[in-house]
Amino acid sequence: MEIRLTDEQMELFQQKAKNYHDNKTAMIIDAVAQFNDIRTRRKIEVMTKLMTFYQQYEQRLGWLGGNFNQTMKRANELAVAGKLEQSYFEMEIIPRVDEIQPLIQELKDYLTNLSEKTF
Repeated sequence: MEIRLTDEQMELFQQKAKNYHDNKTAMIIDAVAQFNDIRTRRKIEVMTKLMTFYQQYEQRLGWLGGNFNQTMKRANELAVAGKLEQSYFEMEIIPRVDEIQPLIQELKDYLTNLSEKTF
């Protein structure tokens, strides 16, 4: 095999070959193997970014669920104290809760399942 290099490229090549105890063949084989893994490294970088996004999303979802629970507790307290009509609580708020609660739980379950598969 013949390789054409500039003087600067040759100097760099020789410097890097020292890490391989001047075994240039081993260095080239290693470089070729790593070159093939560039696509894999990019995928890992994307996965790392997605995991960061996932963690932020999971935190926000937890915050949303916590706020939702506090709001429902307060609405219930107001209804019991007579400051919120019981009929409004039962006819308006509870049906919305019944719609939202399964969606929040489904998202939490999905993220938990994804996390368990990933780690």
